[in-house]
Amino acid sequence: MSHDAPEKEPDGRTFDAEGRLRSRSLRAPETIDGIPCSTAKPVTFHANGRIESAELAGPLASAHGILPRGSFVELDDTGRIVRVTLSEPATLATKNFAAGVAIAFPQDGPPRLE
Repeated sequence: MSHDAPEKEPDGRTFDAEGRLRSRSLRAPETIDGIPCSTAKPVTFHANGRIESAELAGPLASAHGILPRGSFVELDDTGRIVRVTLSEPATLATKNFAAGVAIAFPQDGPPRLE
């Protein structure tokens, strides 16, 4: 294993070379930084400890509409959603999006397909 590869603990946590939490597998759904996180995929974290990505354990209200349960969200290191892959069709900012599509959430405009 290289020095840059995360070290994996028996409980499913990984850490970067500086010992910061990089990812964590959940045993039960948990809300982290206001995001309802599912057990389906490990939750990843930015170096500052904020959540980086997770699969939603329940619906999440965003500035543009409701993100459905099972969607995969990616956030920047300030906690702002920057991308979502929808688990089912959704209407965001009056636009209809299909299940399985990746949608960017730019700071300066409405959601758009990637």
